[in-house]
Amino acid sequence: MTTLSNVLYVYYLPTTNNLHSNSIDSCYSHYIKNEIDETFKNINNWSYLSNIPCKLIDLNNKDIRTINDDVFFIKYEVRNAGHTLLNILYQIHHYIVHNYKCKIVIQKELLNVSKYIFSVIQLFINMENIIVIESSQIYNFKKFTYTSVRYSNLCGVEIFSHINNKLNLPISNIDIPSNINVINYKNYFVKYTHNSIEHMLIDKMKLINKNTVTYDNICLIKTTNCVTNSLTHINTNYSIKRSFNNDYHDYFTNKNYFVFNPSDYTIEDLYILLNNAKNIVISYGCMSYMNKMIITNTNINYVLLSHKEYTHEFKFMSALCMIPPCNNCILVYNLNSELDETSCNVLNNILNNL
Repeated sequence: MTTLSNVLYVYYLPTTNNLHSNSIDSCYSHYIKNEIDETFKNINNWSYLSNIPCKLIDLNNKDIRTINDDVFFIKYEVRNAGHTLLNILYQIHHYIVHNYKCKIVIQKELLNVSKYIFSVIQLFINMENIIVIESSQIYNFKKFTYTSVRYSNLCGVEIFSHINNKLNLPISNIDIPSNINVINYKNYFVKYTHNSIEHMLIDKMKLINKNTVTYDNICLIKTTNCVTNSLTHINTNYSIKRSFNNDYHDYFTNKNYFVFNPSDYTIEDLYILLNNAKNIVISYGCMSYMNKMIITNTNINYVLLSHKEYTHEFKFMSALCMIPPCNNCILVYNLNSELDETSCNVLNNILNNL
């Protein structure tokens, strides 16, 4: 945690789209003025950034807005839904555990990412305590506190898998086949242990008491339409390459699944929808990572669909990190973007036997 007094600050929007946002130009860049010279240094902590040079910003004849309140700064760092959620939860967690009572500064773009992200912020922060700032505008903050440690190094996930090695698909030397494969974890309990940040979220969720229409069968998959209509993809073309075409949407709709984009829902409504379902079909990646954190019903039948462009990740990480605590899970991996006959047959067999 870093606290500064009388600090000049400015942020800029991304101007490029590279794969992992390993350039400051493809991230939200946050700069504060150095105390020893006229340059501004970067305070974006995205993991793929390193050795970002200081920036010289001409302050002559510039409108500088003064914020006299003490503030805690929540940074929007990278255009990726999963990383954005974890990042803001990490920063909110610090605000809460350190018992800060000051105003919170948030960039305008963060509040407009999606209904989902906005509702997460509202869950913990009273909107009256938020100061919204705009890009390219220089601000002078009386007292300015922000997290200065990379959240990805602190928000690990613990996975405990039981019974036998088939629950540990992701071993570094595994020979991953190229055809569609199914691993059935039915009747094996997958235990997922939430970390303190996720517990903070779950504890809030358990207090929810509202009426929401629920469905027995739910499907949340990343389709081409989801990508093209979203603001949270670092590289749209790359995301489309790793998404399912819209035939999958129609397929699951015809199977009496409620297919929807979680970005269009508040986290409170999602919590109720997900935990009251009997069967959930969800795609591997941000879709599963973000939503498994709020699933607490271990009796759900959980079908995880993994696109073939994600299969290489099984070489270095567990597919189980995308699965909530549950008794019945089926992993389908190496699926193509197109819903071909083979994929249909595999899915038909799974859905008919849930």
